[in-house]
Amino acid sequence: KGGYGQSDKSYRLNFYNIQNGRPTLMFYKANMVGQNLTHVKFDYSYNGYFEANVNYYDSMAVKVSADCGTTWTQIWLKESEDLKTTTAANITTANFYPKDNEWATEYAALPATMTSSTELIVAFEGRSGFGNNLYLDNISFASIPDAIKNSNIIATNVYPNPANDNVNVVAEVDAANATTIQVLDIVGKVVFAKTIKNVTSINETINVASFTAGIYNLNIINGAKSTKKTFTVQH
Repeated sequence: KGGYGQSDKSYRLNFYNIQNGRPTLMFYKANMVGQNLTHVKFDYSYNGYFEANVNYYDSMAVKVSADCGTTWTQIWLKESEDLKTTTAANITTANFYPKDNEWATEYAALPATMTSSTELIVAFEGRSGFGNNLYLDNISFASIPDAIKNSNIIATNVYPNPANDNVNVVAEVDAANATTIQVLDIVGKVVFAKTIKNVTSINETINVASFTAGIYNLNIINGAKSTKKTFTVQH
């Protein structure tokens, strides 16, 4: 089925039967001039294979290029249980097929320099951990709706999770306000803090190699908006 049951078909990244590798769905050379479209919008559905001490972790990244694929910019990534779109139990012994209510809609922000590209390429890159299937549908360019734009939640991706040497933080923020990134350990001690100004997107790499193994809280504050994420450090 397609996204939210509104059509009969969707694209499938067949992680259940692909032991490793990066199956990729690519769309070529969109002319963005005069479109005033700032995001890649898509619907997706995923339920994985999650068990203690079993590393069947899939992921998907959205990447864009304005130079015929010579260089790529990653604008969205989710992996492992952060990728899951359903509250149903994990499926470990059969292909996952989504129900109508097991879809999510995402908006991935285009770099400002690419919103007027004449040859924009978009790639959905799956990264198979031999888990279970991911489905894509209703892919388009769009402007982010006011309901999402005016939300007090900051759209944020944190990866990899668990992390070993580095953790990457990607977020969309309002350039009119400074953005503060904080990492706190399990007892609430601030172990990392940074303030960034005059940007609309954050792409910060935090070195966690010296952090004690365990669970950490990540806070991002941008004016009246904020978000909180949890990640794990393993060595």
